[in-house]
Amino acid sequence: MLKIVLIAPYQNMVHDAQEVCRAYGEQIEILTGRMGQGVELARKSVLEDAGVLISRGGTFLSIANEIAIPAVEVAVTPYDVLRALQKARNMGTKFAIVGFENVIGSVREWGALLNVPVVPVDVEQTDSAKEIMAKIREVIHQEQVDCILGDASVIDIVRDMGIFGVLIESGKASIWAAIQEAKRILLARLSERETHATLRGALDQAAQGLILIQNEQVQFANRFVLDLIGRDSCVSVPIESCLPESVCEFIRAGDGTRTTDVVQVVGQLWTIERIALPGKGEYFVTLQRVEDIESLERRVRQKKSLDGHEAVYTFADLWGSSSRMQRMKHTAQQFALTDSSVLIVGETGTGKEVIAQSIHNGSSRSNAPFVAVNCAALPDQLLESELFGYEEGAFTGARRGGKAGLFELAHGGTIFLDEIGETASHVQQRLLRVLEERRVMRIGGEKVIPIDVRVIAATNKPLWSLVTQGKFRQDLFFRLDVLRINTVPLREVPEDIPVLFEGLLKQIWYQRKGVGTPPRPVPEIYRMLCAYHWPGNVRELRNMVDYLIATLTSGVVNREAVADWFYNKSLPDPDVYAEGSTREREEVQRRYVGSLEEVQRQLIVDTLFQCHGDVQRTADRLGISRTTLWRKMKQWNLG
Repeated sequence: MLKIVLIAPYQNMVHDAQEVCRAYGEQIEILTGRMGQGVELARKSVLEDAGVLISRGGTFLSIANEIAIPAVEVAVTPYDVLRALQKARNMGTKFAIVGFENVIGSVREWGALLNVPVVPVDVEQTDSAKEIMAKIREVIHQEQVDCILGDASVIDIVRDMGIFGVLIESGKASIWAAIQEAKRILLARLSERETHATLRGALDQAAQGLILIQNEQVQFANRFVLDLIGRDSCVSVPIESCLPESVCEFIRAGDGTRTTDVVQVVGQLWTIERIALPGKGEYFVTLQRVEDIESLERRVRQKKSLDGHEAVYTFADLWGSSSRMQRMKHTAQQFALTDSSVLIVGETGTGKEVIAQSIHNGSSRSNAPFVAVNCAALPDQLLESELFGYEEGAFTGARRGGKAGLFELAHGGTIFLDEIGETASHVQQRLLRVLEERRVMRIGGEKVIPIDVRVIAATNKPLWSLVTQGKFRQDLFFRLDVLRINTVPLREVPEDIPVLFEGLLKQIWYQRKGVGTPPRPVPEIYRMLCAYHWPGNVRELRNMVDYLIATLTSGVVNREAVADWFYNKSLPDPDVYAEGSTREREEVQRRYVGSLEEVQRQLIVDTLFQCHGDVQRTADRLGISRTTLWRKMKQWNLG
């Protein structure tokens, strides 16, 4: 049980505090200690369940600065100073009050009202006894004071100097007020402790592991984790001493890009997530059984199958650390805070729908539907009926009872119009009316239905050129182009290719294989990847990774495997013939073409040359065994 401890810097305060406690029936612990001694008593009291400390003067300041729990000050009131002055009248006519700011701070305000010459002298906590003596000598010399008033530590110094001194004692009223304040604080701390106990109990009931890490030490682990690792507690224990090795490796691998993974713990697969907290070196880690997630996913899918309109991507799915990607991501995050229409412009495969879903999930509409439609995938008449709905009998084949359109289904949420440049003129006209009036009328209907929908459109065509050609309405263009995001082609941010490649490699590996360690890419492949022009952008890179995982026969993605993809799958770069190319692209095209055997031979020759004929280094760089390399060299007479 937490208690209140009063640390009195002088003996009379102990007697006064005891009398106050007897008079009012209070139960507090009273100790005697001044300055450093008082701090040591405070430390010991904290170990013995002190919840609030009480003291005064310099001792209070020292305790408040060095002890973590709350401390209450016994105030020095004008009445306390008047009582001390009354005692000092027999010692002279002019006085100095020496003490810390919390003791003498009010003298400047009410000193003139005392009708007694009083000089305040400030003492800092950092002042030594010598420095305090110097201040006292100075005020005696300059002000001709007869007597010094101060707290217990000052009076000890004054007496050693052979000068008259009077102790400013706190009255019983001040002690009583401090005890009452300490009681209020103690009740608040007890309530807080109760809340923390309730919260701890709730976290212990969670059906997943929750771990708080600070500087690679466990600061909190809920009961789920403790049962998993077979411990009763692991507070302030290094992670390697209590957590499984796979979990420690994941925590230490934090480089700002990998925040989730799948690990194996005690024979089971677990999803693990690391969330960086504001404090340096602080992480919140969650662990959940894969089978539990699969079970939950089945239930969610059953529920979602009733409507199917949801956004699954967030800003965390926008990978890439280049400045252009970060600026685009920051812009999208800002747009998520508004409710205006957004136009996303960019090449195919640059993640336009990922951005749209991220904006929706980052907005106030995140709990409402996200309805996506590809305007290029549907014939004009069908697109019109899908967008705006229709009434029963509106046309041949119309569903009995009619059908709500996508704008109605998106009410309260977001509608994403992909490839908006492909819409016919009559559909554009209806779209414009819906955006202007925020109302929709079904085909064949007469009732106007109010809607609250945010519109995000996307196009891979220069929409304004379509306007100038008369293929797209100018007024609709300006309705859609309120906020604009231009996506970044992959060829323009080659520094992001390694991050994207490795992220996709892990993601697709676990989607396809489920378990095991993903293949390890060798650094040499990134020059080849960065030299390619990626007409399909991230979608093409994803296809490449899928191809590599399907065709790999070892645990390494080497130059040979990548060259095989370039030979079978890569597309010609029109810029090579139109405006020239970089030296790297020319090198890739020149050296790595022909049959697979020829590509392999050229890779081995190049790598042997780079490694100065060192067979072991060459084999390591290519990701093959030394024996295989010798066999290939013998086959092609490369000895």
